[in-house]
Amino acid sequence: MKNEDGFKFNEYPCASGKPDALVIFLHGYGNHPDMFKDLPAEIQKAYPNADILVVQGPVGLNASQQHKDRCGTPDVDDLYTSYKGGKLEETFEIAISHLFNRVPVVDQLNKFADAQLAKRGLKDDSLVLFGFSLGGAMTVQ
Repeated sequence: MKNEDGFKFNEYPCASGKPDALVIFLHGYGNHPDMFKDLPAEIQKAYPNADILVVQGPVGLNASQQHKDRCGTPDVDDLYTSYKGGKLEETFEIAISHLFNRVPVVDQLNKFADAQLAKRGLKDDSLVLFGFSLGGAMTVQ
C-alpha cells in the first residue's frame, strides 16, 4: 500500500504506463481497500489507460479479528472509515455537515486528487471519483 499526499491507497497503474484518466475509489464505513481488489481489473477492461487508486479511509476502527473474518478480510490490519462519530450528537453533527458540504476530510481528498493528477500530468476533466456507501456520499461533495 502506498502512502502519499496524506492518504494510504492501493494503486493499479494502467498497462501502457501512460494514463489518460485517473479513477479514485472511496470505500464505505468499516471497509478496507483489499475488499475491492477485483474492481480495478474490471474498470480497466473498459478503460485500459486509467490509473486506479483505491483509497483507505484515514480513521481506523480497531476492528476485532472476528469482525475482519466476517468481512472476508482476515489478514488486514484494521477496517477503516473516512470519519467516525461517537456520541449521538457527534454523529448527527457529521450527518448535518454532509448536507452543507463541510466534512473536513473532503478538503483533504481534494488536495490528494489534485496532487495525484499533477503527478500524472492530467487535468481535472481526466478525473473520475466514485465510491461505495459512505465513499459515495463523499464523492458527491
